[in-house]
Amino acid sequence: MTFNVASISSKQVLTIILGLGALAAYPIYRTFLYKSQPKLAIFTPFEQGSITELVNQIVSEGSTVADTLQEQLDNEFNQLLADVQKAFPLTPEAWKKTLDELENLKKNDSLFTDNPIIKHEKGDHPLVKKSRELLASYNIDPNAVMIQTIDQAKNSSYAFAGQCVFNNKVEHYLQINLAQMPQQTASVQDALLRHEIMHLMNYDPLTFSVIEDLFRANGINSQQFWANDAYRALNKHIE
Repeated sequence: MTFNVASISSKQVLTIILGLGALAAYPIYRTFLYKSQPKLAIFTPFEQGSITELVNQIVSEGSTVADTLQEQLDNEFNQLLADVQKAFPLTPEAWKKTLDELENLKKNDSLFTDNPIIKHEKGDHPLVKKSRELLASYNIDPNAVMIQTIDQAKNSSYAFAGQCVFNNKVEHYLQINLAQMPQQTASVQDALLRHEIMHLMNYDPLTFSVIEDLFRANGINSQQFWANDAYRALNKHIE
């Protein structure tokens, strides 16, 4: 199957690019598109191979579509972050210190490597092994991510990505719910794990962790910031 790049809308290309990393294995591709579509948008059920072919075509033709869309997403993030700052009028110095800390943590982090080495341990669950292999495929050091498993049938979550700061260094976590994930097909498992890996690569959990630490240090509890429309909008955009 071939596609004419010129005939593809920016919304379709955006969905394709996001889908490759997070939802490429789903038969129906879904992503949150802030403002343009406040609800889940259902995308045409392309086959994974066709999507890969299309993106390769875009890249081979030297298209700047991906860069343009990334710039658009960055601009939306910056605007939403500015809205959060207005909603929580702390001192400019406090916000600057927090955001500078976030950038320094990301800059000095050792999540990525040019030569990822996969080290499986005896008795590792196949999903743990799969996670390490997927991490390495993104040039992430699998040893830099603590992979945990839980077995909670009442927990509807399949997987969870987390980041926090300890001794001025970023710690990365990937949690897999063995009560839910094994019930999915291999391709869906890949998609769910890739989605969480994307969060680690973008430092999404770290962003919220640092901002929420700022809130708590100024007497703003979780009920307060999660009840705020601006903060929820920022969370939705990142997700």
